[in-house]
Amino acid sequence: MDIQLEKQSEAYGVLKVKVTEADYHPEFNKQLKAYGKKVNLKGFRPGKVPASLIKKMYGKELLQEVFNKAVSENLQKYLKENEVKHLFYPYYKGEPVTPEELQGGIEELNLEFEMCLTPEFSYELNKKQKVKSYDLEISDADVEKTVNKLKESYPKVSQVEEIAEEDYVKGVFKQVDGEFEKDTLLPIATMVKEEAKEQFVGKKKGEKIEFTLEEVIIDAGKVKNLFGIELEEAENLKGKFELEVTEITRNEPAQLDQDFFDMVLGKDVAKDETEFTEKLKEQLKKNNENGLESLLNKRIREKLLNKIEFELPEELLKKFLKDSFKEESTEEQVEEQYPKFLEEVKWNVISTRLFDDAELKVEEADIRSKAKELIQSSFMGYGMAQQFDDEMLDGFVDNYLRHENGKNYEQVYNTIFNEKIAEYVSGKIKVEKESVDLEKLEEVFKEEFGQN
Repeated sequence: MDIQLEKQSEAYGVLKVKVTEADYHPEFNKQLKAYGKKVNLKGFRPGKVPASLIKKMYGKELLQEVFNKAVSENLQKYLKENEVKHLFYPYYKGEPVTPEELQGGIEELNLEFEMCLTPEFSYELNKKQKVKSYDLEISDADVEKTVNKLKESYPKVSQVEEIAEEDYVKGVFKQVDGEFEKDTLLPIATMVKEEAKEQFVGKKKGEKIEFTLEEVIIDAGKVKNLFGIELEEAENLKGKFELEVTEITRNEPAQLDQDFFDMVLGKDVAKDETEFTEKLKEQLKKNNENGLESLLNKRIREKLLNKIEFELPEELLKKFLKDSFKEESTEEQVEEQYPKFLEEVKWNVISTRLFDDAELKVEEADIRSKAKELIQSSFMGYGMAQQFDDEMLDGFVDNYLRHENGKNYEQVYNTIFNEKIAEYVSGKIKVEKESVDLEKLEEVFKEEFGQN
């Protein structure tokens, strides 16, 4: 099979392929013969089915399969042996070669494949190039705000005898002139209309409260959530109801005591309020390390994308983008998604070049360590980080990295890859740091990442 690359621009070329029957027919005959030995067909002994019949039954599909495989393998071999640096796969131009054409016998087929070649570019990294980053200094106001949020997140829960405006009332709701009945929990503060709260406040456990549903509950959506029913049913549920109060639960802000310290930081990490404050400051700084790192990575990426220039074949890239859609896409969708797609392709070219030039590596130990860090961070959000030993965490890491056919593995690899790029570049350029408190940093994160 004769293959030649015709380079038409820095990042675009066409692979011209000449295929003859000798490139695929011997393999076709070999596989056809193998089929004959395996096929069981009524009226013939195993392995004795005539070759002509095998060819008639399976020849068309097999010939197409062998042809496609021969072309694909030879293309990959050519690219590898000639060290052709490229992005994506060879993109076939023209109409597909049909089984009928192949069966008709051909002396020579001329095929063309478009190639997106990896463009060459120059770059320079020095201390004249600047990127802004931040040092987080936790203020007393940050601590106070965080403690107040934590008090709300870890409230003191108690059972009381008399209903107040912020209480949760459990009981049996019965429709007076109907059959509807439900044992459920009513949050007074979020489900009851302001003017109707007085019908509940002051009532005691064991009492029965009669009310009109649509005059008390804020809207049909709240009725749906209260009773766990469909919205349509909630919209039609109206009239007099009776609630027999069985429990009254009150959430009050937690006290700064040992139970609270243990709940937030882990058992016996802090023994008094002073130690708790210092440990909380440390934890807040640690919790924002990944965010600060992501911010620096993002700004370094943007700096390099803006500074390094090279051309890419737009029309071919749009073909690849169109093929990436799971469903049939419109030209409008392709045009809408193209700028983001182009940015990702450009970053792939730049980061791969930098990674190779700096001789960086992502080791298996790096991947497992990062996965473990992600899992521990996730557990910490639920107050569970202290509950798992190293052996259990290793099991979680194995499962996490195998999940979705290795998709998580790929994501972790890419995260470390980009971190190493950012670390390398930040050592070459000047990173200017500004000291900020937590409130200011959260504003920066919201502006940069669109999140709180």
